[in-house]
Amino acid sequence: MKDSEVADHCCRGFEQFRNGKKHVLRTVNQNDARKDIRESLRDHEILLERDWAMKFIPMQYRESQSNWFGKRGLSWHITVGTFRNEKHNSQPLFAISTLQHKIPTLLMQSLRTA
Repeated sequence: MKDSEVADHCCRGFEQFRNGKKHVLRTVNQNDARKDIRESLRDHEILLERDWAMKFIPMQYRESQSNWFGKRGLSWHITVGTFRNEKHNSQPLFAISTLQHKIPTLLMQSLRTA
């Protein structure tokens, strides 16, 4: 390997390391915020969290990565609701309800640009 290739490889590795640390920090901050909101919920309030999940794709047993990636499938839109259920020994109990939407992927040739 040339010196420039080594330097480029090190820079990419450092950037990947920084991105991983940023991800961990975001995750910790989100969990702390979620905990604070959950603890301040009143009886008539609900915390809704919505996100896109991985595509749901019917697959074969032990499907290879080359067969898994690039497939079309059903997109999963998930909503999770957290709310106070009752108090037990002065500790609030929380109930969680999950709603899943499966959205078929459509590909329209007319919308593609040349």
